[in-house]
Amino acid sequence: MNESSIALSRLYYDEDCWEIEIRASNGRFTAATFDPIYTQPEELARFAEQLVAFPKTIKDEARFEQGDPASESAHILVRAFLFDGSGHSAIEFAARDHPNARFASSSRFYLFAEAAAINRFGQRILTWLHNPHEPLHWIAQGE
Repeated sequence: MNESSIALSRLYYDEDCWEIEIRASNGRFTAATFDPIYTQPEELARFAEQLVAFPKTIKDEARFEQGDPASESAHILVRAFLFDGSGHSAIEFAARDHPNARFASSSRFYLFAEAAAINRFGQRILTWLHNPHEPLHWIAQGE
């Protein structure tokens, strides 16, 4: 099935610093974070609030990013943006493990979704943050 989706799973249960996995698919490509992502719930909440309010302007974007793409560290990017003047939107998913690792891996692809579906994704994250014991699975179309 060619459906775009993103899943979030909380792996380690520490109240202050969460270890999460992000998995994404656009129906043709599927990838997941290679190394654990450490983040605070507040950081995820800020990203979710950006998604709920997306888009405010034609240049607006909602961004969750860990690591520096120019460094030797692992990197993850989930970014919602408008890709044309008609308001068509997409989510960019990029993940890379340590580039100097023996078997380094990376992926980058796009999930196309209506802005209203991206807003619902943000709302789903906000709800999930209160009960992250089950993975969140968002499907871009047909919610």
